[in-house]
Amino acid sequence: MSELLGRQLFPTVELMVQWYVEFNEQFFDGELEEIELRVGRLERKTHGCFYKPKDEGFHPEECNIALNVKIMDTLEGWRLVMLHEMVHYYVYKHYGKVKRPHGNEFKDVAKRINEASGLDITTYIESFSGTYRSNGKLPNLKTAHLKEPFILVFCEENPWIDEIEDEGKTYQIEMSDYGYAFKIEEQYVPNIIANYRGMNVRLRWMRVTECSIETRRIKSSLYAPGIKDCSFDKDAVTSYYSYLTFEDDYGKTTWEEVGKTLVSEDKVEGYVPPCKDTQIVSYAECVDDISSVAVQMIKERYQRNKRMFKSVFKHSASNHFYERSKMGDFIVMLDSRFKNLVAFSPGHVFVNPMYSEKMMDAIFNENWSVLEEEIKRVMRIDSFSHIS
Repeated sequence: MSELLGRQLFPTVELMVQWYVEFNEQFFDGELEEIELRVGRLERKTHGCFYKPKDEGFHPEECNIALNVKIMDTLEGWRLVMLHEMVHYYVYKHYGKVKRPHGNEFKDVAKRINEASGLDITTYIESFSGTYRSNGKLPNLKTAHLKEPFILVFCEENPWIDEIEDEGKTYQIEMSDYGYAFKIEEQYVPNIIANYRGMNVRLRWMRVTECSIETRRIKSSLYAPGIKDCSFDKDAVTSYYSYLTFEDDYGKTTWEEVGKTLVSEDKVEGYVPPCKDTQIVSYAECVDDISSVAVQMIKERYQRNKRMFKSVFKHSASNHFYERSKMGDFIVMLDSRFKNLVAFSPGHVFVNPMYSEKMMDAIFNENWSVLEEEIKRVMRIDSFSHIS
């Protein structure tokens, strides 16, 4: 191992196993159960990630730690990343679900280890040095001015404000659990906002005036912002990007920030332009009917295959369910891949309860009246107050 000190290297599973065993004994008294260790392609500036199931309880068999195979860093840097992710695992084991991944629970454990070892586990892994390697699909960096600008929407799920200290000064930075981007025409901005109500996201609207061929090739989404597992439609949603790192893989991009919208479970704040789309307005009159049809579809699907339904909830990136039902002049679709609770597009209403713990609890308890009321509540949150 000493021959690797100071050298830049890519992570390997073999090294991860060695570090896991060493750190488990040294810092966690050997109490961390064995979990899957792997390398994979993560967001450009994400060195590592700890994945855990969404449901309540402690399920180590469904957890894994992944290190970014596209980043080259020093041995010392990777060891800190691995230890950082193991702290996340320790917090999950002892505290279960926490409001913030790098909250007080994480900071207390990291501080204990830092004081005992002289290491420096931080909440901000992106600060580690590292060299990025491309995934093989190099973008065409030649840029061109656009005759008709379009909007790139950067969606950050479960956003929060974190504080970092540097040279005695405290700074606030905007953080989130997960980010992705997609492309729309500017006229559909209010429709996208309406489709996110009931969730917890931060939306950044960037008007692009000059970009690479690679960016121009991204297909525009219409109303509903793509699907959860991006492998189904890679052109519709660009996954894992933040607005700070988009150019690293898509080439030089000239844009201006149109606005920022914060959507929480019960309100919408920030940039919300008016909408004049009569097709969307017409759905306001059908809330009761839509929710009734959606609940009936969910009930039939759940009672037909409960095990598969729960599997989708835990591993929605690799499994999905799909149902459709004709209702009047439009179709209600139950699709676990869509990144919304309820989304409207011309002639369609998409429903996906996977992003709401309250909805999923109602399903697993077969409390269909609660589920229907929750769907209605989400559909009525600021749903059409900005549409004129």
